[in-house]
Amino acid sequence: MAFATDYLRLRTGARTHEALGAVLTQHFDGETFQRLAALSGMMDAGPLAQVFDRIGADNTALDMVLLEGFQTDMFACQEDMDINSRAGTAAVSARLKAEYGWSDSLAGMFEKVVNTTFFDFCEEFEPHPRPGFHDPVTGPIPTLVMQGALDTQTAPSWGALMVSSLPKGRLVFFPETGHGTLAFSQCARDIGAAFIENPEATFDTSCAQALTPAFILPDGSRSKS
Repeated sequence: MAFATDYLRLRTGARTHEALGAVLTQHFDGETFQRLAALSGMMDAGPLAQVFDRIGADNTALDMVLLEGFQTDMFACQEDMDINSRAGTAAVSARLKAEYGWSDSLAGMFEKVVNTTFFDFCEEFEPHPRPGFHDPVTGPIPTLVMQGALDTQTAPSWGALMVSSLPKGRLVFFPETGHGTLAFSQCARDIGAAFIENPEATFDTSCAQALTPAFILPDGSRSKS
């Protein structure tokens, strides 16, 4: 772990033989150190740059793991463990079978995925419950909430629920976006930029409604003119 830490920190420092050599000296000895030090000393500017480029790529991959997984679960495990449980997962599984006709194998797969990816993982975090953890967030500052109708991770109704406790909160509802509205349209990005530039100003959100998808109905007409 100490080597990995120092190795990845090379991305932020000077891209030199000395920096690389310091890591080798710290973590290796004997024949292994001699071989690595010899290889390092043989590199000219080109190969040395390639080594540091690879270190940067390795660190970028780790950053993505931390941002997409570890940090999310670090909070989710604290938020959810007092309102969710393995028993709750089993109850949902039973309901899926009883009310929606799921097979035993499919419901069992659901339980296994949830338990493996969430509850097993969360056992690595020490619970730190505290009063008011689930109280609605409130505050007097301007707040922009952007919600997508096709969001499978955050219920579309939750956007309005969040704004209801924010005195200066504004909700923009996007009828064709999923989780992460900024990723789906220039309209969402423009609205976000307008809010950041002047949070107190009124900005045009009509482009969001223009994104309502159209469908061909059974009578041949369009659901949106």
